[in-house]
Amino acid sequence: MKRYLSVKIKLLMPLLFILVIVFIASSFFIIERESNEAETTLIENAISFSSLSAENVVENYDLYYQSGFYKYSEIIEELISLNRDLFKIQLIDVNGKILFDSDEILGGKYNENIYHERYVSDPELLSSLTKSTYTLDLNNKEYQYFMIVQPFIESFNAHRYSVVSFYSYDSLNMEVQNIFFEVLLLTIVFIIISCIMIFLVLDRLITIPVKKLSNKVKVLAEGAFDDTIPINSNDEIGELTSSVNKMGKDLKKSRERLERLIEEKENFIVQLSHDLKTPLGPILNLLKIIIANEDDKENKEMLDVMQKNVFYMKNLVNNSLDLARLNSPNVISNLSEVNIKQFINNHVKNKLHLIKNKLISFKNNIPDDLTVNINEYEFEVVISNLIQNAIYYNKKGGIISVNAHKEDGYLKIAIKDTGIGMTKEQIEHAFEEFYKADVSRHNLSSTGLGLSICKRAIEKYGGRIWIESEGKKKGITVFFTLPR
Repeated sequence: MKRYLSVKIKLLMPLLFILVIVFIASSFFIIERESNEAETTLIENAISFSSLSAENVVENYDLYYQSGFYKYSEIIEELISLNRDLFKIQLIDVNGKILFDSDEILGGKYNENIYHERYVSDPELLSSLTKSTYTLDLNNKEYQYFMIVQPFIESFNAHRYSVVSFYSYDSLNMEVQNIFFEVLLLTIVFIIISCIMIFLVLDRLITIPVKKLSNKVKVLAEGAFDDTIPINSNDEIGELTSSVNKMGKDLKKSRERLERLIEEKENFIVQLSHDLKTPLGPILNLLKIIIANEDDKENKEMLDVMQKNVFYMKNLVNNSLDLARLNSPNVISNLSEVNIKQFINNHVKNKLHLIKNKLISFKNNIPDDLTVNINEYEFEVVISNLIQNAIYYNKKGGIISVNAHKEDGYLKIAIKDTGIGMTKEQIEHAFEEFYKADVSRHNLSSTGLGLSICKRAIEKYGGRIWIESEGKKKGITVFFTLPR
């Protein structure tokens, strides 16, 4: 079965792709904006905290560092705990000497007598220590921290110390991560909701109307032209719906007109055939009497030609009646169970004289128990045409064999001869009405309707018929199937 995507899916996929792109771009914009705002807030809070805490750091240094280091350590530790981002404080004089480092809280008071004095080696930091306003150093972002140098200006405008505070980006990173997951979650939720809404809108505006149109076209293909689809929109789908409804009405009119023409044609063929058939019987009877009583050789030859043409006309009339009958939808066939082998044997008995004249060997290989439900007259027409063709176009001393077997719920019957065979081109046209292969074009025994009649009869029962041949002078096999 051919697989296909619905219009709804085809429209939903690009829309979903666009939505994902838009939401992702929007998410990155939101994350970037929120991150910048959070970083700005972090830095502003750090600047304010450094400014407020500088006095506390310096004054308590003067009071406790030398005489009560542990007290001073507690004050600094408590100060650091007040700001979650602050992780280190240094007190440095304007000459770059490090007077205190909060690392001493854990490691103990720094002993200058043992380890010598500590000085800042960074030129930029040294430069910042002498300034009267705070300095913000963001150059250490790759190390996940930034630094603020806050000068302490004493009451008499003396500038001896600066407090250097180190702030971590950990909380900012955590906040950005939370923002990322929140935005991601919201994006997924919005995409799902948008998909559902788009799906429902497409279903209502496109899929349902298109489905109705598709079902209407299927109904039209089956020959039901009365149903119409209500038009609920003034867009292209509404216009298409209107066109389909109009097409249904036009097809209905065309079918009614065609049915009238077919009925008139069938009535004409039937009436003409009956009118021709009526005088043909007496003519044939009279010709037989005249030929029997005619002694003149030339006159007798002309009468033979006349008799053959009258026979041809009679066959043509009978075949036309059979074809009209099979084409007519008003003819109801009475079915009966037919034993195929016995039926064919009975039919062949009527053609024994033709078979014997050409020394043909007839083989019926059909199993004895194969039966089929079919109209006996129509089956007789099929078998008669096929057996007759197998005799007429067979070579002298040839063979006709009939086989049948069950296959996929059907009976498959094959009638094979060893006659003149057929080309691929002849096989392609063999079932066309009034078609005659070149070898039989002037043969008055053929009307060109036999295989057409067989095709109509077989297809009437849901079967099919076809011909296979290896080429000229290699015989043919006619296959046909009938539902079991």
